[in-house]
Amino acid sequence: IIPSWEKTGEDPNKIFIYPGMGFGTGNHETTFLCLKLMLDEIKDINNIRSCLDFGCGSGILGVGFAQKFKMAKVVDYLDIDQEALDNCQVNLDLNPKAKACARYLVLPPEADKLEGTYDLVFANILLDALIAEGERIVEKTGKYLIVSGLLSGQEKEVQSAYEKLRPDLKFVTAYKKNDWVAALFEVIR
Repeated sequence: IIPSWEKTGEDPNKIFIYPGMGFGTGNHETTFLCLKLMLDEIKDINNIRSCLDFGCGSGILGVGFAQKFKMAKVVDYLDIDQEALDNCQVNLDLNPKAKACARYLVLPPEADKLEGTYDLVFANILLDALIAEGERIVEKTGKYLIVSGLLSGQEKEVQSAYEKLRPDLKFVTAYKKNDWVAALFEVIR
């Protein structure tokens, strides 16, 4: 992941991110953990075709997925902040493969455009938002869900809430870095 101001040409192995206001270039523990879980724990990642970046911020997780995996076909982005979606659009423009996969960048009032489920959902937001939006997050999960923005121990609260909302969604593992945690869930059929 390279800051946009260091871009010297097209390189499919690099992800270019303009961090915008309040967003980073992937160095924060929560972002790092989401990407690490995706790369290390999702064994059939090369078969994943669709992704929702829920609470996208700069869009780094959806952009990273789309740039990295050739089977990526659709990536949608949802955030409560129009500035975040504007920043996400800038980052899509910096990454042609991710831009080709992008379908919707929406605010919650437009969330009805996000029909069906996604093979992979990222939700890198704080605990209160993960709980408040839990129903929407789990209903959009078709196969894998990666949640982060959690402090150590909070993953148990999310696990309990999400497994009550959707009994076929099972906790797989959690990764920790410093005081932050990301957790992977999988739909078991």
